[in-house]
Amino acid sequence: MAAQYGVATFRAMQTGETLSVSFYLDDTAGNAIKFDVGGGDAAKGAEEYRPTVPVWLTDILIAAAATPTKTSLNRAGVRVATLINAVHLASVVNRPALQVAYGPNAPLSANQVA
Repeated sequence: MAAQYGVATFRAMQTGETLSVSFYLDDTAGNAIKFDVGGGDAAKGAEEYRPTVPVWLTDILIAAAATPTKTSLNRAGVRVATLINAVHLASVVNRPALQVAYGPNAPLSANQVA
């Protein structure tokens, strides 16, 4: 397997606006996922994303399979969900809908799990 890019999709709670943030998995269990927070390259991005408004995380799309089989989603450093990566691949048409809440400026981070 190899490093992969992906997209996290959010829906603003108050307006319904859709927000998308690209991310990078370096294919190493235990490592943090990096988010593109404005630099244009998620591989060199930040280890957390802070939405400016209250949002629901509604979808995670990973371009292709990576060696770590799971991703741990965290809010302010506390795990709130563990995703099975194979279910969130771009090739999976019927990915499960997510509904994970994040408040404004609440740090969202994620780690790759073996």
